[in-house]
Amino acid sequence: MAGIASKSANRALAIRFAPRTTDRRPRKSAKGAAAIIERAGLDESPLRQLLGSHAHAYATAKVDALRANLDATAASAATTDFPDV
Repeated sequence: MAGIASKSANRALAIRFAPRTTDRRPRKSAKGAAAIIERAGLDESPLRQLLGSHAHAYATAKVDALRANLDATAASAATTDFPDV
């Protein structure tokens, strides 16, 4: 019986954490595809394409965290430079 219970629990976890398919949000998928196609036709396009305000907020928070870490280690980074010869 333990094997059956663990298979059932594993299946429940797999369903819970499985990525959502795009067919659940067809309008958002179409908007994202249109944005990608529009950017692809530009002469100068950004390296990264963020789709949605949540993605932009996440990326902005990540950049802010990286900047804070770089600023915090700036002084100690110079102490490990090789001397100019």
